[in-house]
Amino acid sequence: MLKAAYLIVSVLTAGVQALHPAGVLTVDFGQDAELNWLLPGSDAVAQVNVQKRLKTNNASPEYIGSYSKRHGLVISDLFQGRVDWGLPSTSAPAITIKNVTWSDEACYICTFNVYTTGSQIQKTCLSVQGISNITMDVKQTKPRELVVSCAATGKPAPNISWDTAGIGNATETPSLRVENTDNTVTVSSELTLVLPASADSVGCLVDGGSSGPRREQILLPLLNRGGDKEVENGSQRSAGTIPGIILSLCSMIAIAIVALMVWKGKKRIPFKQQIMSSSMLNLCLCGKKSAGHMKEEMELKGGTEIV
Repeated sequence: MLKAAYLIVSVLTAGVQALHPAGVLTVDFGQDAELNWLLPGSDAVAQVNVQKRLKTNNASPEYIGSYSKRHGLVISDLFQGRVDWGLPSTSAPAITIKNVTWSDEACYICTFNVYTTGSQIQKTCLSVQGISNITMDVKQTKPRELVVSCAATGKPAPNISWDTAGIGNATETPSLRVENTDNTVTVSSELTLVLPASADSVGCLVDGGSSGPRREQILLPLLNRGGDKEVENGSQRSAGTIPGIILSLCSMIAIAIVALMVWKGKKRIPFKQQIMSSSMLNLCLCGKKSAGHMKEEMELKGGTEIV
């Protein structure tokens, strides 16, 4: 069926009679584009076919589809799911390109193949504008400094501004521009914040199309929202945990020592073992005696034994 459609197109477009002036349709990125053509007062149209011709090079046009009363509607596999053909008509064809991207920018040629009079060609060029991508990131460069970045890609070149309400001390760096191969422009900007910042997030405002500005938001790191006080409180909580662990271990050791002494009963225990057990017990219960104090206590009590 596709081969038959290509054949009809190549034969009937050989004798082109007229090329109508091109219209221009502008659509925002990600929206649907509806293209339609009209050849009034012509009931002798045998077939209409639509092709896509890129505006930036001399490549051969891409076949999108065709319609005729004899062969019906034929859409190329390359455009299946991307292009919807309107009501079947040989005099008023219409197609809808869904979710347009930068690659859809082209001129779309509709050819009316008319018996006896040749072919009539109409052309509509599609222009895509708007924002295709926005990215944000945040990183801590110094103990009391955050750098928030925002980048946007679009056509025309996006304009980036910052929503710094409640941020406090903030400094914006000049925007950088990079021109891409698909004629879009990527603009990036950075905002430096000095902690503590009272706000929980930072907003990036991007303007680059007829749909108006878009606002993207990124949360600030949780650790830095409360400034230095929160960091200090966290350190105090961490520091307070260590003595608790040590005291718990000491309590376990003290219980083990007491149990050992009870189990041994009236057995004679070597002096040094008794002194070390007694000192270790005191150290665990009080949490203040050091190993140096325990050694001094052993030396002062000499070499006697306790029954």
